[in-house]
Amino acid sequence: MAAIYTYLAQDLRTGVILNELPLHGVNFDRQLNKAGNMQGSSSLDNQRLDNDDLLEATTPGKTALYIYREDKIVWGGIIWSRWYQSQGKALQFSAQTWESYAYKRIFRGDTKTKVTLNEAQCRIIQDLWTDLQWSDPRGNINVYGATSFPANDVVRTYVFDPYSFATYGSTIDDICDNYDDSCEFFIDTYEDGFGNPVKQLVFGYPRLGNIVDFTDLVLDYPGNILNYYYTENVSDAANRAFATGDADGTITIQPVPGPTDTGDSTAVIWGVAEDTTSTDAGYPLLDSVTSHSGVIVQTTIDSNARSDLASKPVPTITHTFEIDPVADPVFGTYGLGDDARIQIQDPRFPEGIEQVVRVVGWNVQPGESDATEAVSLVLQEDDTAGMQNG
Repeated sequence: MAAIYTYLAQDLRTGVILNELPLHGVNFDRQLNKAGNMQGSSSLDNQRLDNDDLLEATTPGKTALYIYREDKIVWGGIIWSRWYQSQGKALQFSAQTWESYAYKRIFRGDTKTKVTLNEAQCRIIQDLWTDLQWSDPRGNINVYGATSFPANDVVRTYVFDPYSFATYGSTIDDICDNYDDSCEFFIDTYEDGFGNPVKQLVFGYPRLGNIVDFTDLVLDYPGNILNYYYTENVSDAANRAFATGDADGTITIQPVPGPTDTGDSTAVIWGVAEDTTSTDAGYPLLDSVTSHSGVIVQTTIDSNARSDLASKPVPTITHTFEIDPVADPVFGTYGLGDDARIQIQDPRFPEGIEQVVRVVGWNVQPGESDATEAVSLVLQEDDTAGMQNG
């Protein structure tokens, strides 16, 4: 039987439950370290909810939305946009998970002096979320801090200039995306023991999720995989990655003498990382360069270069699997970052393949009336399969 989905609206700041929403045409996704998206529709003059109540419970920027699959919350976030079409009396909504709120806020410290955070990277992210919610009580959306932190997390130093007007979200992106030893996080949503929705930070280092020996998550084609897409792309890949930072004040380059010579100029700090495995396999040299503003430490820019290289493997392989959501493993019994073992045998892989991948995202279309629930998993080839979760 098809799973039952329900949609619950809540006042974002007060936490007061507003109404259950009569939604259809819903599509939602989740991903590690980033905000997930949701789209859905309703209509005025429906038989389930008064027009005024429906409009109040879907006010953009003021309303939180929880999506339940059976009795489990599988998505939570903020309604940011709403569109009304008069002829069909139709309302459409766009929402994003809680992580999106960090991009709506500017870090100002005390607005006068620089603020330095020098601690484990997961704790820096938690400090930022604490500050954006408690530096001004109007910014509190009730995201709770993590109950535990990974051991042996990497210490970072971040200096916040109150006149840079950077968002909290951009700093969190830098921590999670720009180092070869970055941490991972997402904001989990679940019910407490009294049936109240809770949102809470969850961290992992060097990774989130459980390794395949613990998940027992096996995906077969043919089998519980209904269809899959295996994409190989080298258009944006690189096997040599240059990373540039800012001038460190010590390295100079001598300009070529000439009529426009203005003297010595300061060089930016830079690092490089290479993947010789792909060139040894016959691929030509493929270069990329990425700027990392504010970096003036050589070991940091070297880590940035390794991270940039890891994000552009040759070739870049993307797996998207459409799975049977009610066959084992049932959707909702595994989490973001968990490992899965895939087993495929078909004309693309006539000899068959078996490998470990990670669940790094998913997209869901709840079933409606005679429509079938559709779940697509975004999978990433896992080179950390032997690592425990943090």
